[in-house]
Amino acid sequence: MIVNPSRVFTLAELQAAMAEYRSAWKAAGHQGEGKVGLRVPIYVHEDAELAYRNPKESAMNSMSRLGERVGSYAGRTGTLGDWAEQSRRILGMDYDDWLRDKVVYGTPDSVTERLAELEETLGLDQLIYEINYGNLMPDDMQTASLRLFNKKVLPKLT
Repeated sequence: MIVNPSRVFTLAELQAAMAEYRSAWKAAGHQGEGKVGLRVPIYVHEDAELAYRNPKESAMNSMSRLGERVGSYAGRTGTLGDWAEQSRRILGMDYDDWLRDKVVYGTPDSVTERLAELEETLGLDQLIYEINYGNLMPDDMQTASLRLFNKKVLPKLT
């Protein structure tokens, strides 16, 4: 199973969903633990201020598009959940909320620490990282972040 918290879950809310998934996995008679992957936007920069500031416009673009898209589901039949409430929740978040609850942005050390925490808390088996969340990051910024992630973060993860 791959989960994507940038939709309607926060990273913290995923722990209960993971426990429910694993319980259902066992109840269905499967052997072992169900494999869990996390898709999460990541941005890495050596400078903490730039790690905060550089991806902001792109993340905010994604945030507003997501909130509007989720809100459009409210009137559709055959869908589950309170899409209007989820839309209000998303659109009510500011950038700092997004950093806490939806993405992993920071220096190599802070990104490594956060991903290790998520790996342990959620029992992750896989990580899919999104490097241009919001589709507004210039290519050179994406490439620099990806190189830094691969050089200084990825080797420290289990």
